[in-house]
Amino acid sequence: MKKLKAFLDGIQDFRYLRRIAFANRALQIFLAITLISALNFLAAQPNFHKRWDLSESHLHTLAAETMMLLKSLPPKVPESATAESPWLRVIVTFPPASPDASREETYRISMLRKRILNLVDSFKYATGQLGVPAMVRYEESDLLKNTRLLNEISSRGGSVSSATAIVVLSNDKCKTIPAGDLLKVSRDGANNPTDVDAFRGEEALLSAILEVTDNERPVIYALVGDGEARIDSTDRWLGLSSFAEQLRSRHMEVRNLNLAQYSAVPLDASMVLVAAPTTIINENTEEKLIRYLKDRNGRVLLLASPGQRIGLENLLFDWGVQLTDSIVVETNEAKRLPNDNVAMNLISATPHKITEILANQKLPLVASRFREVRKDIGASEDATRVVSQLVFSSMGVKNRSSQPYSWSECDYLYGPYEYNPERGDVAGPICIAAVSERKIESRLGVSMTGGRLIVVGSGDIASNSQLQNGGNKTFLLNAVNWLIERNFTVNVPPRPIADFVLTASMPDLTRVAWWFALLPSLVAAFGLFIAFLRRR
Repeated sequence: MKKLKAFLDGIQDFRYLRRIAFANRALQIFLAITLISALNFLAAQPNFHKRWDLSESHLHTLAAETMMLLKSLPPKVPESATAESPWLRVIVTFPPASPDASREETYRISMLRKRILNLVDSFKYATGQLGVPAMVRYEESDLLKNTRLLNEISSRGGSVSSATAIVVLSNDKCKTIPAGDLLKVSRDGANNPTDVDAFRGEEALLSAILEVTDNERPVIYALVGDGEARIDSTDRWLGLSSFAEQLRSRHMEVRNLNLAQYSAVPLDASMVLVAAPTTIINENTEEKLIRYLKDRNGRVLLLASPGQRIGLENLLFDWGVQLTDSIVVETNEAKRLPNDNVAMNLISATPHKITEILANQKLPLVASRFREVRKDIGASEDATRVVSQLVFSSMGVKNRSSQPYSWSECDYLYGPYEYNPERGDVAGPICIAAVSERKIESRLGVSMTGGRLIVVGSGDIASNSQLQNGGNKTFLLNAVNWLIERNFTVNVPPRPIADFVLTASMPDLTRVAWWFALLPSLVAAFGLFIAFLRRR
């Protein structure tokens, strides 16, 4: 009883109560720190946090095409992959600026490195949401010090330099991305770089992941021998080297094909490109293409320039498409571009898969001239054939006149052009691109895809000078993906580079410093005042 009485007397002691209160506060602080640490730990886990991109141009959000590709990767991950030994490795190797670099160079390097790290962080977040830890691991390494990584890259056929920014590894494949491939650079007439326009790191990293993870490479043959535009030509107007590079960056092989030297289209062909022939394609070549489309469910992309007779009448008739000997005249000022190009962006109310992105983003096809591509109403009936028109010229007539905004001009050799229906001119909208495909019913009643043909009434939308204009690149890449039945569309626009500079004088900075110091000072003073009152 004496001990209990002593204990109760001790509790009544104010100093003892202060010790209990201090222990209570210490325990509260400890529990609060533990709670905050636990929340931060959970937030750091891929499946326990959510991001909201509040930037105006969504700079920190991956494109829909990128997300579609990343979601298609988990089924490819082998069972042998683990979190310690993942199927895919993405390694940032772009070094910081050296100490002896100039101030301007240090700024440029640090900004590019920051963008690279932010890009990889966005990929890390996106793949983390898929819940497959064994799929990919993101790392950062110094190539000058990591000899083990250098040996690993060289053993897989990769090559590195001081400009290597990102390395992507998977199985026995390696892809290195130089820093120059991450930037879109404008050039002058002498092809010298003048300025950095945009950051294209997402497209470059996506292409690298695609290249090292895809086991099969579609083979695209570009027809030669009849004056076609060539994939190995860098000519500004007649070359297709930029288009070929876009296809190769998407893990496709592009080869020339002279059918006069072969008995048939090669068996490994995923698609045949016939780009802007300038002479009539001979009957033997046409027959081989017909057999390829019909007997082997082949895929052909035909780009036909206005004013050129190219033949292929039997092939086009069989597929219900007609190329008229005319040009499309577009008088709508909104569609006339300053460099004598015309923009066609009228798309049907129910867009085809090829033109969905063009319709959503209001991207036009841009070329110097177009010719009409129409559905052949005189073709024989075929229940398995489906012809769809994709892109059209302007519709409607000019104010207070019967003159249409656009029409198909038959007498195009000499200008100026006037709409004259008596000589065969057809008022717009005029179709300039169409697709034809065949559906095959199996014995089990399952509908399977047969051959596919795309005809575009322009030969220069794929040229080096026009590929980047309007929606040309988007349209052509979507067309190729649809032809070869790729289950994703790679079309990632570059991100604009915008520098935000805060200009302030010393009085302005002093005023801001006072404002930032005022609120904490008021809170501290209020806390001291409360503590003083409690001590009284």
